[in-house]
Amino acid sequence: HGIIVLEVDSSGKLLTPTTAATFVDWYRKHGGLEPHLNSAGHFSTADTIGRHANPRTQLAAIHDWVRTHIRYIADMRRGHSLFPHRPEEVLQTRYGDCKDRAYLVCALAQEYGLTVRMGIVASTFRPTPDQVHPMNYDHVICYYSDSSGELFFDPTAQYNAFEDPPTVILDHPALIIDPDAPRQVMVTSPDTEVELYVRFDAHIDSLRSARAESVLRKDRLS
Repeated sequence: HGIIVLEVDSSGKLLTPTTAATFVDWYRKHGGLEPHLNSAGHFSTADTIGRHANPRTQLAAIHDWVRTHIRYIADMRRGHSLFPHRPEEVLQTRYGDCKDRAYLVCALAQEYGLTVRMGIVASTFRPTPDQVHPMNYDHVICYYSDSSGELFFDPTAQYNAFEDPPTVILDHPALIIDPDAPRQVMVTSPDTEVELYVRFDAHIDSLRSARAESVLRKDRLS
C-alpha cells in the first residue's frame, strides 16, 4: 500500500503538483522539453536513417540504434534522478539510463522533423489523473502519435522490438510530457503476431559451453 502526501498552504491550496498540466509546466521550467542537438556528428547512422521515407521506419531505426549503442548505467548525481542529461553528453559518453535514452530518441527524431515525447510510466503504482507526482513514476519511455494512432516504444528494453513495449508496463499509466497537450494515458501495444526469438551461442570446439536463449515477444504473458 502507498500513501501520497499532499502539501497545502494555510488556505488549503495544494502546493504539490497534482495534475498533468501543472506537472509538465513544472518539469518544463526545470528540465526543458525541447531537446535539440547542436551537432549530430556522433550519430554514425544518421545518413542511413534519413533515407527512410516512412516516419515510423525512421523511428524504428533510431530506437534500434539507441538501444544497442547506449549502455544502461544509472546515474544518481544531483538533479539527474528526475531530469535527463543533454543528448550531446549521452552521445559522447555512450551511456545513460531510461530517461537519457528516451530524451536522446526525442532529440534524434527532431533532426528528421518528427516530434517524439517522453512518457513517464507508473509501473508499480496506478495513480489517477489527479494524483500526478514525481514519486508515482519509475520508468521513462517514448511516445509518438500520427494518423495511424498512438505508439509507445521503449529504447531501454533489451529484448523488445520497436512498437513492442515491455509487458510490465502495458496497461499502466504514462504521463506524456507534452507542453501542448499534457495528459496521462494507458500504455498500449499494437495487435501483432507473437514472435519467438531464439539465439544460440556456441563454439565448434567447446560444445559443453554452448547455451541457447529463447524469448517470446509481443505476447502479454511473455
